Amino acid sequence: MIYYLTATGNGNSPDGTLPPGAVVCTLTQYQNAALWTVSGGVIVAVTPPPLTLAQQENVILATSGSGAGIVITCASNSVLSGTYAIDSLSQVKITAVAAAINAGIGLPGGGSTFNYPDISGTMHPWTATTFVEFAKAVMDLVYNMDMVVAADTGSLPSTAVTIA
Repeated sequence: MIYYLTATGNGNSPDGTLPPGAVVCTLTQYQNAALWTVSGGVIVAVTPPPLTLAQQENVILATSGSGAGIVITCASNSVLSGTYAIDSLSQVKITAVAAAINAGIGLPGGGSTFNYPDISGTMHPWTATTFVEFAKAVMDLVYNMDMVVAADTGSLPSTAVTIA
């Protein structure tokens, strides 16, 4: 027997028709077809797979009250203070620049400073030393968040960090 879950009752085959013997289970307006299946002729909810660690981290960042970022206070240069994105793509960029600095390649653009944006897109002039310290703060925050998520216990770390 072939079951079709549909909101309209006309099947969800490519041409909108139903094969002979098919049973249509019409979903209500509140049921998303991706979240339901048919078992024993009854519509049942599909249990979604558990969130990956990265997905859980993104949920934490989105709900942490920090605007999904790390709130940096730079003691030596207040121009660098601000909230910076630390989503997965931002982490890759931050890590890549820090790795290049530590490998002796230098800063992007080849100068003594380079501009890196805060979460609102405002550029800030970073030196190699302060950027590596920033990258370490990001790495530590994300690691500590991951440990809380993995243990499923404890309190989330503060997203407010002071760097020299």
